[in-house]
Amino acid sequence: RSILLNMINSEFLILAAIFGDGFMAQGITFENTASSDSNPAVALLCSANYTIFYQCRFLGYHDTLYAKQGLQFYRECDIYGTVDFIFGFASAVFQNCNLYARMSSYQKVTYTAQGRSSPGMQSGFT
Repeated sequence: RSILLNMINSEFLILAAIFGDGFMAQGITFENTASSDSNPAVALLCSANYTIFYQCRFLGYHDTLYAKQGLQFYRECDIYGTVDFIFGFASAVFQNCNLYARMSSYQKVTYTAQGRSSPGMQSGFT
């Protein structure tokens, strides 16, 4: 399967990226240690269909998990972040997952729905 490590592009510092359909991970921690004061630092970018993450941990601050596109399934995972820490345009199910908002003393925590640019988009997080 296609996996890239330590990828840098003009928008993000990305620790790992999945592009191969049918990727499965169990018990793996994806961590980007860039601080919350830096630019977006993605722990995992997933741009593949039929991916499964079971009992994995996604640790980061700004933009931790980039569920870019495809059909994705997360079960019993822990996801840590500060700003927009789960984002993208995938169709993703998060079953029995824990979301942990890291915050500094000047922040408030708000969980919002996945953003869409048009109502007909075939994406969403559950």
